[in-house]
Amino acid sequence: MPIWQQNDNHVAFLQSLSARAAAMVLFVSAGFSRAASSGIASPQAHDALACIDPQRFQSLAFFTRGAVYRGQTIRKEANRLQNHMKQEGLKKSFVHAMQQKIFSGEYQIGQQLPPERELAQELGVSRSLVNTGILELANQGFIRIIPRQGSIIADYKKNGTLQVLSALMNCDSFRLDYPLFCNLVDLRILIECECARLASLHASADEIETLHKLALQIKNAEQPLDAADPLLRFHYLLTQYSGNAVYAMTFKSFEGTIKRLIRQHLTLAPDVPKSAKLHEALVHSLELHDADASAQNTRLCILHGTTALKKLYHN
Repeated sequence: MPIWQQNDNHVAFLQSLSARAAAMVLFVSAGFSRAASSGIASPQAHDALACIDPQRFQSLAFFTRGAVYRGQTIRKEANRLQNHMKQEGLKKSFVHAMQQKIFSGEYQIGQQLPPERELAQELGVSRSLVNTGILELANQGFIRIIPRQGSIIADYKKNGTLQVLSALMNCDSFRLDYPLFCNLVDLRILIECECARLASLHASADEIETLHKLALQIKNAEQPLDAADPLLRFHYLLTQYSGNAVYAMTFKSFEGTIKRLIRQHLTLAPDVPKSAKLHEALVHSLELHDADASAQNTRLCILHGTTALKKLYHN
């Protein structure tokens, strides 16, 4: 249950309790007043009035006022927290949207951003939120703010920060900036080819058999997209079987982006039989403990998908 809903329930309880306590105070107080003014002297009235403790009256009234005040305070704090969480969520969405526009090349390095008012209208957020979001992007290294001139896209490729790399790992843009796409492919070739070399020397028979089964799953996929998960799993396990934990962690960090590129490849130009054949050849070279052949076959597997994806940029 959300925290503000819990607070609302608590407030409702306190208000209900306060109302009951207040009603009791008024009822007893009114009865006391009527009895005193009318001269009621019945034994029942005397007994009832004798039971009334003035200190308890004061304590009950104090509790009532305190409960109402605490309830109002909790509600105000819950509303403040809810508004803060909403604003933070909107700012996070704005920052993410701007990152995707930059990674996709819609905003080029050195290009000046539109005025904050235009960005607010385009993305359906307030101008103040755009302002805080741009400050966040500047802190991350995506934007450079020039006084009295505006904001321009910073050269995040040359002066990239950890935040830029983290954003790239979580990039969900359908189309990356072409040079950035090529850089990502180069990274895969560099890491995975070396992992294949190491795996050919260190992978056990059971591990190679696991890769063989994944290659069969790729081959037997009924639909092209059915091969996406086995392909991703194959290349991730290849980095694991290298014995280098940092290589495996690097691949895992880019897993979301790599998976999306694999699915794009299988959607745009699916050639599952060729992909399966290339991965079977890679498994065979691992079985032979041939480091050079393993690295070369890994490179061919990656380039096979890359060739299909280049159609996004040349059509």
